[in-house]
Amino acid sequence: MNEEFILNMLTLHGINYNKYGNEQDKQAFTNWMNKLQHHKNFSNLEEACNYFIAWGERDEKLSA
Repeated sequence: MNEEFILNMLTLHGINYNKYGNEQDKQAFTNWMNKLQHHKNFSNLEEACNYFIAWGERDEKLSA
């Protein structure tokens, strides 16, 4: 499993949870965030969240 796939799954489940409020998407988002933490060897979830946010902001700038 590669980083891009993990980030895409986080995006998918994050959008679905915000749009539909489905508890399954919330849990899936948490699980994928844990996978990102382990994949990147972050010491905690906060580092993984910050990385995901920075990735999204960078991607947003590229598509503008």
